Amino acid sequence: MSQASQRHPHDPHLNLTVLRLLAAIDELGGVGAAARALGMTQPSASRSLASLERHLGYALLERTPRGSTLTRNGLAVVGQARAVLGAQERLERTVDALASSGPARLELAASRTIGEHLVPSWLGEQATSHPDTWVSFRFDNSANVARLVLDGTVPLGFVEDPTPLDLGAPHPQQGIVSETLCTDDLRLVVPPGHPWVGATVGPRQLSGARLIEREPGSGTRATLDAAVPQRQRPLTELDSNAAIVAAVAAGVGPTVLSGLAVDRLLADGQVVRVAWDGPALSRPLRAIWLEGTRASREVRDFLTIARRQCALRAQSLQG
Repeated sequence: MSQASQRHPHDPHLNLTVLRLLAAIDELGGVGAAARALGMTQPSASRSLASLERHLGYALLERTPRGSTLTRNGLAVVGQARAVLGAQERLERTVDALASSGPARLELAASRTIGEHLVPSWLGEQATSHPDTWVSFRFDNSANVARLVLDGTVPLGFVEDPTPLDLGAPHPQQGIVSETLCTDDLRLVVPPGHPWVGATVGPRQLSGARLIEREPGSGTRATLDAAVPQRQRPLTELDSNAAIVAAVAAGVGPTVLSGLAVDRLLADGQVVRVAWDGPALSRPLRAIWLEGTRASREVRDFLTIARRQCALRAQSLQG
C-alpha cells in the first residue's frame, strides 16, 4: 500500500481546528480567549483539547484556577502546528489565486463606533498579513449596516446594537446570523463644572435631562433607549461620536457614549465621567452575515482578525 493511501491514526485528532486552537492558546494565554478568537464556545474547545490529550496520552495544557497554559509537550506540538498552519494557508492562497483574475477586493460595513475605533487596527493587521487583499468599509449606524448585509450589498458587517436584527417589516430578524465578538460599555459623561460632577445619577435624573444623543438606528441610541426608555427631547442629535464628545467638552451638555469614544478625553480631563446607578449600559459588538452564504477566503480571514483583536482587547480590559 502506498504511503499516500494510508490514513495516519493522528489524522482525526490533529485537525486544523485543534491546531489553530493550540496556537491561539499559546498567543492569548487561555482556552476561553482562544475559543472566542476562533468563534468557538469554550466547552467545545475544551472537549476538543481533552479528546486530543486522551489520544496522545499526555497533557498539552496545565490547568490552574487562574487559567490554562501549554505544557512543555504542548509547546513542542504548537511549534510544529504553526508550520502546518502556515503551509495550509499558503496552499489556500495559491488555489484562490489560480481562480482569481486579479487582486482580491473586499467591501465590508461597520457601525460608526466600531468603524472609528476598532476597524483601523483591524485594517493594519490586514495590510500586514494579507497585503494582496484590497479592503474598503462603509460606515453607517447599526440598523443600516444590517440592511446592507441583508440585501447582499456586503458579505460581512459589524454592529453594536443590542437588537441589530430587528429591522422592521417586512424582514424582521430574517436571514441574518450574528456572532458576539466582545462587549462595549457606555459612559455617562458631562463637561467639567457640570452639576453632576461628583454625583451618582440614576434613570430618574437621566430621564429628566436633555442629552446630546446619537441618531435613531445607532447601537448607542438603542442601548440608551433600552436602559432609559422615557427621556426628554435631546438637546441635539449627531451621527458622529467625535462631534458629540467635542460638544460635551465645549460645555453643551451631557451624553451617554461608548468608552471607545470618550476614554481618551476622560484621561485628558476634557470631559468627566459620572457614576451611573441604573441598568447596565453595555452592548455586544457583533459580526453579522447572511444566513446560508458561503464566505470567501478573504471574508473568513478578516473575521479571524476581528475575532483575534477583540479577544486581545477583552483580555487586556480584564487584566
